[in-house]
Amino acid sequence: MIEELKLAFDFLKMSNYRTVNRFPLRKYPLLSIPLWINEIDVFRKFLFRGNNLFSISLNPSIYLSIYYNKHLLILRDLFFLNKSFPLEIWGSLFPKDWIGRWQENNLLREEEDKNLRFIYRVVPYDGHFFVTSRFERTEPHFTFLSYDSFYFASFLNKRLKSLSFGGEQALDMCCGVGIQAFAISQFSEEVIGVDINPNAVYLACINASINQFRNCEFKNSSFFDGLNNSFDLIVSNPPFIFSENTDSKKFDSHGGEPFGLNITLALIKTIPDFLKDNGRAFIITRVPVFAEGDYLFNNLANFLHKSFGFYYHYVSDSIVPLESFEMNVGIKRYRHIILEIFKGNQRKMMRYSYWHRRTSLF
Repeated sequence: MIEELKLAFDFLKMSNYRTVNRFPLRKYPLLSIPLWINEIDVFRKFLFRGNNLFSISLNPSIYLSIYYNKHLLILRDLFFLNKSFPLEIWGSLFPKDWIGRWQENNLLREEEDKNLRFIYRVVPYDGHFFVTSRFERTEPHFTFLSYDSFYFASFLNKRLKSLSFGGEQALDMCCGVGIQAFAISQFSEEVIGVDINPNAVYLACINASINQFRNCEFKNSSFFDGLNNSFDLIVSNPPFIFSENTDSKKFDSHGGEPFGLNITLALIKTIPDFLKDNGRAFIITRVPVFAEGDYLFNNLANFLHKSFGFYYHYVSDSIVPLESFEMNVGIKRYRHIILEIFKGNQRKMMRYSYWHRRTSLF
């Protein structure tokens, strides 16, 4: 399958597929000042070839209509949106033997309407292409990959460079398809990625092989099971959605009680046992805000070992409307934060600018 995927990747590279990241993905009908501010940022990124890959827009179709390269938009339909098309369309773009090899390796499947559909979503980021699940969250072993994944990867790259960080071993907990592991691989001699989802580990191994990240290893495991060593760097992008019904289509992102933070809190409690004295840990998550304030920030001292300090990077505000069950428990809104943990006694909230918080939505 690796060789068959390389055929697709090489073609997409020659077709400048990476520029599909200019287009916002989702339409958001709610009108508000933060959304208008966000739209200005989306338009700026579109003009200057920035990354809008998973961005919210008031009208994504506008950007598609003014773009001149229609061939690229067809490739976006095929490999990013995973739309099904007749064999004739696929045959007009790719050699017959490629299509045959993709079908033989189950990369290209026939739908009920006899159209063909690519089995993976191909996502460009930082000069590489990565495969992940299609957008159907009800598929078995769905693997999540969205804006927060890439925001976190970019944050880690900038932050670790600013720290002149370097280490021997790093750990990516809840690694998904490997984006964070690859982002931190330049700062560590060896990276281990761990995920409870076997399909995520399978795809992470494929992504490592195709993109030649040779110092990354991935394991199917639950949390720190089987890990006995300490790490210079630990990162995690755990599930953090607060869901009323764990059988819903968002089960893959359900973080557990309280308020979607169960996995996050378990990591905060456990990470100090696996972090070297000069090590750093980073967790990205979403936290509820009540009338009395930020739930996680107000209670962090109850979960983090007293010998550890933190920077609480408050990076954006969620604009998703609250559900009735969320309002019933007193949630006013959500904020997205990156918790940086280290040995010491400094504990500080790092509040990012209003413009940043309103235009870095995920």
